[in-house]
Amino acid sequence: MDEKFVSDYVVAFVDLLGQTKKLEEFRQVPEENSEKFTSWQIETFGAVKKLRDRFFEYFAIAVEERSDLHKAYTIDNIKIQSISDSIVIYAPLFDEFDSNRLPVVDVATILLSLVANFFYFLVDDNPFRVGVEVGVGSDDVKHGLYGSAISNAYVLESTVANFPRIVVGKTLYSYLTRCTEYRNPKYVNIVDPKAELYHYHARQILDSLIPLENSSYMLDIFSNYFLVLLKDSGQINLIRAAYAKVESLIKKYTEIEPNEKILGKYLLLQHYFDQSKAKWMDQ
Repeated sequence: MDEKFVSDYVVAFVDLLGQTKKLEEFRQVPEENSEKFTSWQIETFGAVKKLRDRFFEYFAIAVEERSDLHKAYTIDNIKIQSISDSIVIYAPLFDEFDSNRLPVVDVATILLSLVANFFYFLVDDNPFRVGVEVGVGSDDVKHGLYGSAISNAYVLESTVANFPRIVVGKTLYSYLTRCTEYRNPKYVNIVDPKAELYHYHARQILDSLIPLENSSYMLDIFSNYFLVLLKDSGQINLIRAAYAKVESLIKKYTEIEPNEKILGKYLLLQHYFDQSKAKWMDQ
């Protein structure tokens, strides 16, 4: 087997919340179409399709709009795989000296896509939860990615994230730490542009991680690294709209459809927004 067939991969497991309950509303296609069934299709199949399409479009634009500094390196290794109401976003982490691979930028691009779309889908009433981790995988052209990379990210999403947020695993943290030490032995006493990019993005991401109790990290979507990129892409106003949506969901699950379990999750999200208000309010 080709050694590169199996590689370390970074994987983001993105789970669109609330779909299981919605899907239970119709067990079969009704004999006669109705406005309710049409709305149900939009809220289920339509929402999942929008999630997939939005990320596909995001990565296509990211490749086109690379800065001159990044154009020497490829970032088109990012792929998307659908699993029911979830998507798996992944990219290989293997690299070689003097190659045009720059996997740390793939990691940064994936994380930025998650942050930008986190606000968008929250406003759209389709919040998601994410686990991002590194693991071993094999990417088959016909069947997609297979391996521990997916299960590692899924475990984070399903057992640690708990409410709408992005959680990063300890193996990805270790990878980013190693990236800050990247050196090409060919470059002695002169600047290595590839190493500079490795160091910059890895440090910025590491500075955007908030430690959790279980050896994982919450991605700080309000860190300066992400706020600047959101502002540059004209998406900064989504934050205020997302905060307003959280407030409306808290009212919904307090007064209109009382649900203590769901309410608790949005209270946690509101608390995080409030803690970071000084960062995003004046943007």
